[in-house]
Amino acid sequence: DKQNGLTVKAVLSSLGFSRHEISRFKFSAYQMYLNQKPAMVNQVVYTGDILVIKELSVEKFDLHPISTEPEILYEDEPSGMPSHPSHHHLEDDMGTLLRNYYQDEHFVIRPIGRLDKDVSGIMIYAKNQLAAARLTAQRKDGTLQKEYYAIVEGQLDDYGQLSFSLKKEEGKMVQSFDQVGKDCVTMYEVIKRYATECLIKVCLKTGRTHQIRAGFAG
Repeated sequence: DKQNGLTVKAVLSSLGFSRHEISRFKFSAYQMYLNQKPAMVNQVVYTGDILVIKELSVEKFDLHPISTEPEILYEDEPSGMPSHPSHHHLEDDMGTLLRNYYQDEHFVIRPIGRLDKDVSGIMIYAKNQLAAARLTAQRKDGTLQKEYYAIVEGQLDDYGQLSFSLKKEEGKMVQSFDQVGKDCVTMYEVIKRYATECLIKVCLKTGRTHQIRAGFAG
């Protein structure tokens, strides 16, 4: 066996865990067990050993009766709803709805990317910290990509790229064009043309709040 005689750390690394993830085991809500006994990353494993990683419940959340259920597309399941709790949405967001749906007081809301409240689409939530780290890494390296579809006024070129800068306005939940703001890069492709509008597919090379709306409005 190729992993015979390796340390737990080396085995985890061979399975795709990053050095950062492995270093966090000591301080995170996870516990490793080697042959049913608590293990450290420097222990040696041999053929036939069983390594188990468990997530420990460290925080509880209040559960509330639910009047509606989410449509789960795939579990490894609405528009007009925030992706996660915020100052303005503490109980009417998708994350809290999922927590109540599972009736799990330990459920941690881990959205992989976010959608604005009025944007419809598929949301992905990780069920544990390790899955969240994997999916986040896949978003960064381009393995996991998100596409948007939008209807814009006017006629655009078949393909295009928008490059601009956005800055949050003081005291407001809006973004405005500003040369000293954060750089935004938006790629688009025209899917269908109408008399005065276009249906476009949009891919974001940067992820800024209101990037799509601001870019095509400008």
